Amino acid sequence: MDKVEERPKCKYEQEYYDYVSKKFKMFRCGEDAVKDGYCIFHHPELFKIILEKFMYKVEDAIKNKKELLCIGYNLPEVKLSWKKFAMPVYFNHAVFHEKAYFLRVEFPDYASFIGAVSRKMVDN
Repeated sequence: MDKVEERPKCKYEQEYYDYVSKKFKMFRCGEDAVKDGYCIFHHPELFKIILEKFMYKVEDAIKNKKELLCIGYNLPEVKLSWKKFAMPVYFNHAVFHEKAYFLRVEFPDYASFIGAVSRKMVDN
């Protein structure tokens, strides 16, 4: 039988209050580490890459008058306030893990958020 090599786990940990047990517990991430001992969800540089790529898509859609397809995306804090879209925007089944800002955003005939979930606040 071959030994399965275990990958190092993310070193992120944080104390939190567990509402079920009504006690403070230590959260220790169980995801595989990918860089500097952190997983893709906890590494600060990878977080920036996700946000930068998303904002590039937003600006490209606005500038080139294209649809913005963000279907099923897992998104960090999103700041789309004062943006003006010429074509439909789709956030179907997207998960907004942090705040999402849509103050005075202009969508064309429609924008779709079917099945989208917000884990924090949405400002409009």
